[in-house]
Amino acid sequence: MGTVGGNLMANRFNAAQADIGELINAGATQGGCRITLVDEFPIANLASQTQATTQNR
Repeated sequence: MGTVGGNLMANRFNAAQADIGELINAGATQGGCRITLVDEFPIANLASQTQATTQNR
């Protein structure tokens, strides 16, 4: 069970790292990634509850 969970979270962290790279390449000065057990998505700021779009990155 631990191995499966570890692999799942490793995939989420790798996806988050890729999203952060995209934010940096786009010249964003704010933003990050929200990681949960079931999803990972870029956010515009720490207060965001929804995924960042291309316009607000």
